[in-house]
Amino acid sequence: MKLSRSPRPVSRRGFTLIELLVVVTIIALLAAGAYGAYSVMLEKGKKTDAQTTSKAVVNAIEQYEMDYDYLPMPTSATKGTDCDTDTSAEEGIIAVLYGMDVTQNSRKKNYLGEIKEAKILGSRDGGKRLAGVYRETEETIALYDPWGSVYKIKIDLDGDEKVANPNTDEATGGNAELHRTFIMYSWGKDLEEATWKDNVTSWQQ
Repeated sequence: MKLSRSPRPVSRRGFTLIELLVVVTIIALLAAGAYGAYSVMLEKGKKTDAQTTSKAVVNAIEQYEMDYDYLPMPTSATKGTDCDTDTSAEEGIIAVLYGMDVTQNSRKKNYLGEIKEAKILGSRDGGKRLAGVYRETEETIALYDPWGSVYKIKIDLDGDEKVANPNTDEATGGNAELHRTFIMYSWGKDLEEATWKDNVTSWQQ
């Protein structure tokens, strides 16, 4: 009578520590690459959004000038002198273009159309960082870029149909003035005007 042999136990070899570390490293590298690509796409989307908004405001000022035969006057403006302003509620130019300031826009026409409502990006200097159109009160409204700063605007109010070029790199290179009646720009991701590499401008689109 033959005795049946019991089956030989199957050896199960687990991952070594080095193999586990290699796998974890590969996963980390893939995740870092995916995050980097996502960050690039996100930043590109913000620039596109800022350019679209700049174009909308520039078109709004053009339409306003066609209707009223003069340019909108922000709070800090002086007739006969070119004006450096921005899209803050204090300067009031967005309120004019949005049809909220009936003193300058008696027709109450919204020249801006539909611009994204503001979303909160976080806090800075004790206040909220916003992106988009933000109605502060019934009479005041502001416009922020995708990085949380107001847009900057220059308006030709002395009638020579040109404004100073804020891009210091171009200005020192011989292009100190731009032959436009108004321009708009954003400081971009670094929130610094001096570094023009990431700034978004209405005259270079």
